Amino acid sequence: MPHHTVATEEFKLLIQRLTGDSGATILAASAFRDLLLAVFAKFCKMTKGLLMREFKAALGLPFLNLHHDGWTTANGKVGATGTLASFIDASWTFREVALLLTVGHTSHASADVHK
Repeated sequence: MPHHTVATEEFKLLIQRLTGDSGATILAASAFRDLLLAVFAKFCKMTKGLLMREFKAALGLPFLNLHHDGWTTANGKVGATGTLASFIDASWTFREVALLLTVGHTSHASADVHK
């Protein structure tokens, strides 16, 4: 996949010094965003397949526990809400899958999180 890299010489030098790799490069934000979108689409497809197989193995019975949590950064300026599913699969292995993470609200107050 062709991609763009960060072009400023100062930034390249910083990354090369930090990594100890004289050939180190950093993807440009647009290329990184495209890569993340492709990885996320693959994750969604894999997660759907996993959950559908387990649902079939559970004979269509409810088998998931959904968990959610909200937290803020130490200064309280950035908040996040996360959701994950946990279950015991057909081979009796405990599984946890992160499903969602949203960032943006600034407090734990339900009215703020609801927005």
